[in-house]
Amino acid sequence: MKKYFYLVISVLLISCGKNTPISDLQQEKWNGKIKTITISTFFYDSTKTAPHLGKLINKSIRQFNTDGNEISNTFINEEDELESIRINSFNEEKIKNESKETDEEGNLLYTTKYKYDRNNNLIEIITTKHNTNSVIKQVNLFDEKNNLIGMTGYEGNNQIDFTAANKYDLKNQLIEEKIYLGDGTLDYRAVNDYDDKGRLVKNTGFAKDSTRIWELKYDYKVFDKEGNCLLKEVYRDSVLIKVEQLQIEYHPQ
Repeated sequence: MKKYFYLVISVLLISCGKNTPISDLQQEKWNGKIKTITISTFFYDSTKTAPHLGKLINKSIRQFNTDGNEISNTFINEEDELESIRINSFNEEKIKNESKETDEEGNLLYTTKYKYDRNNNLIEIITTKHNTNSVIKQVNLFDEKNNLIGMTGYEGNNQIDFTAANKYDLKNQLIEEKIYLGDGTLDYRAVNDYDDKGRLVKNTGFAKDSTRIWELKYDYKVFDKEGNCLLKEVYRDSVLIKVEQLQIEYHPQ
């Protein structure tokens, strides 16, 4: 399975816009006026007491303004050391129009610019890698319900790197993703299942010959008073492999 640097194939961004801009927190279905979300992912360790947190895999610290939009995301590595920081900028309509990502020494790594349609759907993402001065681009296609139904990624001289096609159910939940290589060959297909609250509970990947590549299951264990999840267990092929622990700080009322 190919890993795409700038592509976010995620239920967090399946509906990216409407006539009236909605915030990042609304898009991602968080509750309340959140100020920061710290997501720490650990390997599962059965020798530890619950929640069985083993070695740190990574951590991200997201900060949000009072409009509910992400203003920064700090990435921490497995040694609990700063790896990079992404700072987002917004236009007068409070829509993100640029991001800059720097390393632990403040060196600029990436600059990303965003373009939207009249429904505020994110239709183009252009990222410059400053160590090589190379440019990668993603073009998104939306349906009349503002669901992200297609993506095309480009590298170098507008050479197609991948394409993607998404399907949704009647609740506008992303139920299938198909990823194709630059030559049009199917790379893999992923299917999502949800619970009655709209939470992703299973993600299954299939190769082009329909053999199963992976099956990930998500068990939401602990919630705060706003209904946001604070602890999630992740299973791969029915084996508990990692635990996500969240700390959420809210803006003062």
